[in-house]
Amino acid sequence: MNPLRQLVEAKELLSAEVLADVVRRQEIYGGTFDTVLLETNALDPAQIDALLSEAFGLPGAAGPLIHPPRPRPTDGLPDSWTRDGDAFPLQRTDEGLQVAVGPHVTAEILERLRHEVPDARAMITPECCMALLQAEHAGTMVPQRFGTMARGYVEAVGAAPPPVKR
Repeated sequence: MNPLRQLVEAKELLSAEVLADVVRRQEIYGGTFDTVLLETNALDPAQIDALLSEAFGLPGAAGPLIHPPRPRPTDGLPDSWTRDGDAFPLQRTDEGLQVAVGPHVTAEILERLRHEVPDARAMITPECCMALLQAEHAGTMVPQRFGTMARGYVEAVGAAPPPVKR
């Protein structure tokens, strides 16, 4: 089960009815759990941002790092990472290369990233923002499902309020 879903269930942040609706929608339309939470407004973006960080044990890739588009470092991250959509470079800092990963990330993917790019600093971001970064990288349009969602997410992530049960 997805770490975000596990955390949301463990913290009982959604009523059984809302959780069932979210899961049903995910089964029908696909996408990651965070995407369906955003689509249904089951939790607000700031809560999802904080929960993603907690669930995956990674810092969140804050809105300003994701959008607006900016020059991204092109060194240090092999093309296979961006081609496969597993990771996208955000910026280089004194601590290393900040790299966005999405909620599909596994321990194996993170281990491979650490092995191939020792100075990479993985940061978690929702599926919609990964789609935004993919489109930016490829010079294409953001898929319709993710465009508005990503914009709303980027605008909303700031200081996250404590999770509220709905």
